[in-house]
Order: sequence, then C-alpha cells, then structure tokens
Amino acid sequence: MEIDSYLNPNIHLIIFCVLLFLNFFLAILRGRRNKTRIDEQNALLKERYPDLSDKDLKYRQECIRAYFKIYFTGYSNFKLVIFLTLLLFITVGVGIGLIISDNFIGEYISLGLLFIYISVIALSTPKPDKEHAFWMDYLETHPDNPLMVVLRPLETMNKVVRSVRLLGILNLICGLYAFFIAYLISYLYF
Repeated sequence: MEIDSYLNPNIHLIIFCVLLFLNFFLAILRGRRNKTRIDEQNALLKERYPDLSDKDLKYRQECIRAYFKIYFTGYSNFKLVIFLTLLLFITVGVGIGLIISDNFIGEYISLGLLFIYISVIALSTPKPDKEHAFWMDYLETHPDNPLMVVLRPLETMNKVVRSVRLLGILNLICGLYAFFIAYLISYLYF
C-alpha cells in the first residue's frame, strides 16, 4: 500500500475536529456542573446569611474575585495571560495563512496550537490545597469574615481540578500529535 492510505490528511483532520468538538462538549458539561455547584453554594450561603439579596450576592462574588486576583494569583498569572495572548495571535495568523493558501500543514499547525492553548489554560489551574490554605488563612486573619466566604470541601475541589488537568493532558497530547502529523506531511510530501 502507498503511504497516502496510511497518512490521509483528511482523516486526521476529521479526527481532530471531532476531538475539538468533544472538548467544547466537555466544556459545556463542566459549565453545567459548575452552575449546579454554584447554585448549591448560593443555597448554603443563603442558609447562613438569610438577609442577603441577589444584588448583595453578586457584589460579594465580585469582591471575592477581586480579593482572589490581588492576593492569590499575582504576577505569574500576568505572565501567563501575555503568553496566551501571544499564542492566540499566532493561531489567528496561521488561520489567516490557511485561508490564503489551501494547505494541510497549516491546518495541523493551527489545530496543534489550539489544543496547546486549551491545554495551557487547563493545566494552569491553581492547586486546590493552596487555594484552600489561602482561604483558611483569610478566615484566620479576618475572623469577622467580611467577604462571607463559605469554603467548599477539599475533596470536591480536588475532583474538579483532577478532571480539568486530565483534560489538559489529553489536549497537550492532541496538540503534539497535530504537530507530528504536520511534520510528517511536510517531510513526506514536500
């Protein structure tokens, strides 16, 4: 058999598109799970603080996010945002190149970059132990708890982060595989 039957770019492109669709589907499922988890957390919060209105809950959530950004994520997250923005511009540049020149190598490079981008986002989630310790430290330093922080159990946080990191590793493997296919196509056909 010829090498073309083993390395048909269309088949690999379809496989990558299915994997990309699977990623979006899993992200939607994760979003629904997060929504139910947030609803449960809000119900617990309403139980502990029954006099809070919906507007107060939104303000509280914004304050918690701001506090978390300032004191937990820090400068390393800023570097990550710059890196991901650069990666996004590279992906857009390759996508424009694909529109102009109809080749498979660029398609695989752009798919690989997209999978790597998703992987970096998934693998950059903070460890639940550090986040839990951060909020415990907050509760110790602020015994009156002005942000009304309600801690989730550490086991559920570990499950969520473990599934996100597993998805990140899968995306990293898919991205590297896309780069490998692009290399093979360029080596065998050009």
